Amino acid sequence: HDSKEYPSEWHGVDLARTIYDMKWWTRHVRSHPERVAELNELGFVWERLQPEWNLILEALIVYSNLQKRTRGRSNGEMDELLVPTSFVVPHGNSQWPRATWGIPL
Repeated sequence: HDSKEYPSEWHGVDLARTIYDMKWWTRHVRSHPERVAELNELGFVWERLQPEWNLILEALIVYSNLQKRTRGRSNGEMDELLVPTSFVVPHGNSQWPRATWGIPL
């Protein structure tokens, strides 16, 4: 049963761990200023989001460079970066930094 304060999809969710997942945060927090305000009042530590975001950016840079090589583009050319929603950084592939293995982009 949904309530205005807590949607049913949040019931039983470990917010202390889950909120640091970038996709969850984007979907459930970022576009809701009132939720951000509540978390600020509770003393939420926003800086924990930065390391994961840095890994995502690092993986996107690798993905972009690999796509440029595949398409025969030089490093100086800018192009739109479209990543399939189902793409996950492969495990065990030395072209990707180990810390990014398994991250969904």
